[in-house]
Amino acid sequence: MPALQWCFRRWRTGSDDFFWSGFVLGAISLAAGIMALSRISDDGDVLDDCPLASTKFRNSFHALGVASIIAGGFLILTGAVSTRGRIFDTSKRALVPWLLYLASLALTVQFVTACIAASSAVYHGEASVCVTFLARSVVRASIALALASPSMFIVMMILSFDPSGRKTFDNEDDYTRLWEKRCNVMCCCFTKHASGREAFSEAAKTLAVVFRGYDLVPSDIAAGMLLLQGYQTHRRYQNARVLKFPVDPLGREEVLSSQARPVAMLTVEQRATLDDIQHFAKYYLGAYGWMLYTFMNVVSGLPRLCAADAIMCCRTRRHNGVEHHETCGCDTTAMKKITGLRNDEIILTSFENTIYRPCFYVAKDASTNSVVVAIRGTMSLEDCITDMVATPAEVMLDETTNSRGWVHSGMLQSATNVLQILVKDGVLHEILQGRFATSNVVVVGHSLGAGTAAILSILLWTRYPALRNRFRCIAYAPPGGLLSQSTRRFCDSFMVGTVVGFDVIPRMSAQNFNHLRECLLAALTHTNASKAEVFCSCCCPQRLGERLQEFQPDNESSSSMQTLRRVLDRGLTFDNAKISAEDISTERRDGTTANSVAVTIGPSSSGSPKGTPTEMRTVTTDRTVPLYPPLRMVHYIKMVRQGKSTCCPLTSDGGESLWTRVVSNEVWCPTFIDTAELDFVVCHPMMTLDHFPDRVLDVIEATHKRLKSGELDRFMQLGASHSPTDPLPNQQHRDPTELSQVGVAVGKVATPLMTPVGSPFGQAFVPPNTTISKTSTSRYQSV
Repeated sequence: MPALQWCFRRWRTGSDDFFWSGFVLGAISLAAGIMALSRISDDGDVLDDCPLASTKFRNSFHALGVASIIAGGFLILTGAVSTRGRIFDTSKRALVPWLLYLASLALTVQFVTACIAASSAVYHGEASVCVTFLARSVVRASIALALASPSMFIVMMILSFDPSGRKTFDNEDDYTRLWEKRCNVMCCCFTKHASGREAFSEAAKTLAVVFRGYDLVPSDIAAGMLLLQGYQTHRRYQNARVLKFPVDPLGREEVLSSQARPVAMLTVEQRATLDDIQHFAKYYLGAYGWMLYTFMNVVSGLPRLCAADAIMCCRTRRHNGVEHHETCGCDTTAMKKITGLRNDEIILTSFENTIYRPCFYVAKDASTNSVVVAIRGTMSLEDCITDMVATPAEVMLDETTNSRGWVHSGMLQSATNVLQILVKDGVLHEILQGRFATSNVVVVGHSLGAGTAAILSILLWTRYPALRNRFRCIAYAPPGGLLSQSTRRFCDSFMVGTVVGFDVIPRMSAQNFNHLRECLLAALTHTNASKAEVFCSCCCPQRLGERLQEFQPDNESSSSMQTLRRVLDRGLTFDNAKISAEDISTERRDGTTANSVAVTIGPSSSGSPKGTPTEMRTVTTDRTVPLYPPLRMVHYIKMVRQGKSTCCPLTSDGGESLWTRVVSNEVWCPTFIDTAELDFVVCHPMMTLDHFPDRVLDVIEATHKRLKSGELDRFMQLGASHSPTDPLPNQQHRDPTELSQVGVAVGKVATPLMTPVGSPFGQAFVPPNTTISKTSTSRYQSV
């Protein structure tokens, strides 16, 4: 609903957000008042069991009880009125602001009388004159409760305070400047750098477009997510209920997952690709350094690092390669601990982290004769800013034909900086003409690192043709808003991505967020439940889903949705926020669009060595270009849960990560998917947890082990569909015939990403036995 208007300003809360706080604070105040009045004697002259109490203390205690009762009554009444009506039916809650005025006044009186009573009880020893322990305890407890409820109310209002509550936005630029100011406040230490200020400006534009200036409060978004979660969960369970898989050969009890669906049999080439994904997964995890290692081993993490290298912080040389700005050797030690690398296998480490400068390292994998470039994902505020600079930027795809594509601008700048370091330190020369001239090259990364690795692969593939017959990229959980259609077609032969379960990051693109926002508004408008009912049903979201089976989240032309937008948009218009089919069609053959503009996304470097890609500092950007994840993705789907699962995956011993015991009870199955599966956001409690780097690795490792043992064969069927049914009705997916233009051909045979030492690489890598037809739009609904 629109934000609460109170005290002549807008707050970050709604009139229907006081049902919980009103009842809780009201109960506390009532308890304080009842306990205080219970000590008043029948004649009202003295306190029971406190005959020596002074008149001042008796009067203040009496006033405390009355004020607490009144305040509690107003608070409970506020909570009761707050539960009335549907979420956007504000007329039934018109009394909430007035009740808040009365409750605030009563709480102020309660707080003052409680302070007076506390002063008499503590400093003058009035509470100690009570002759019984019960009387002393009741006096002290009533004063403490009377002080607690006003204090909690003050904290609640501070958290709900909106510094821009008095400001009105005349246009999109005003709203963008507000987000830029917020970014500067959150990351004030970066504003002294020119690149930081420019990054904040770009991040603010992205956030402004995402939120569109809608007059919504955080609880509205949370309620909408719960409604969509219930709707999606209900539809998934309806379809999963009819699935029949062979029983476990060992007779273990199994519970079918809502994600479960038929998956296709894997070919030999696909299994080889999964072997490569599992083999190189440890390298992306090693890039996270000591912070993730201690998170995975909370109790024993630091002691293990110290045991591995007791003087790691004192060493001037921590390995035989090139080092960049590592004040302490903890990151290198943790990297070696996770990956098992030796000092002579480490080629370069760069753990300096700034905006557009991710941490990464280069190492030699002797078992596959490969040079691995591993890039760290989001781990700091600097990385978050890089993530949010999501404006599509133009990049050269083929210098001979001058064809161009579009990529995530923040990750393009990060990839450019990584490539510059590789050139400057001679690592790229060693790969091209030096001691690694015959080695394979694999670029890996997770999250932000996956996006940076993908774009770095494009730069390497474009500029250095000699690498093309021995080069691949594995993007673990890459961002959804990463590559344009022309770019992902270009990368099809050398790039593969992975996604685990409900992971939201590979689904995080501008068009998906626009669709999610409209679905949230549609769900909030359609439901007959109040926000209180929605939050009280969060433990059983399927009940919410059963009440939403008739709503159409994509029916944007309805009069109710149009009226709602006029109420919420504060008069702002974001013409470039919605990406339509016309926007996609404006992408020309060379990758440019009619609305593109040239901007500088980072400072140019001076004195760069020959071959340093400094020309990428100034790029062409266009917000109307839709971006997607890599074209070829491997989806790890949870099929069943064996035995009893752990509700809270706490730390474990014996070197296991936080998720190992939970993953050991879950059976995952890999399948090569059409990325149309990722064209919607799945609302689920695991949507962020499935992105954790250690969980991704554990799922990949456990799945690989079961795949090798043949345990997953019972879930695979010949001719099974590759894609699930969209959990949101009427969602407009890309025409499947479009995929044939992207390079997915019927009967095209895949080749392994990495082959044993001495074997050549293949040029094509696509899921075989994939038939593209009109019927493929009818997909099995699951997640």
